[in-house]
Amino acid sequence: MGHQLRKLAIAVSLSWLSLICFPAIAADWHPYDWLLTVETEEIPNQFKYAGSRLTPLVEAHISFAKADNSYQGNYETIYYCKGRAFGLNRFGLLDVGPGQSVAVRVVHKTKNPTTYDYKAAANAVIRMLLDVRTSHNALQSVTIPDDSYSSVTAEMAGERFEPFFAPLETPYQIAGALFVQDESHKHSQLMCYAPNSPGY
Repeated sequence: MGHQLRKLAIAVSLSWLSLICFPAIAADWHPYDWLLTVETEEIPNQFKYAGSRLTPLVEAHISFAKADNSYQGNYETIYYCKGRAFGLNRFGLLDVGPGQSVAVRVVHKTKNPTTYDYKAAANAVIRMLLDVRTSHNALQSVTIPDDSYSSVTAEMAGERFEPFFAPLETPYQIAGALFVQDESHKHSQLMCYAPNSPGY
């Protein structure tokens, strides 16, 4: 036990030493290869006419960039009405892989995000999980603004993604796992697909 603690202390010390001695390298380092940005925006007057069933409209625009910003691209825009996707405009392939580590960041362009922003963000994040996995890449983490962290994760439950707590000393297998955190790193949660949950 003492030997393991000494090894851990040495590893931590070396990590801090590398940050002190090589600050430029530390500043440029990212725990992922690509970053997907999900930007939601409510468009209040779009499709607003008598008898319209497509209002209020929320757009979720998805872009992607290499971690070092050497490449950026637009992937798609998903159109939502009351939390349900009804349209998609895809600009090109999600050309990031295969075999890459991908992170997702949620941004709300709406000044005062509503429940519909949160629903759109939750659905778009899960769609990105599917797109990343089917292109043979790994989704590393999802980062959500502090003010909407609890709301977006709650809406993910409506998509049948539930918080996961690993059982002690019991083998387990999970599918569709997502590590979700807020921007300040004060809250985080491992969520996984639970097909038997009620959803919305």
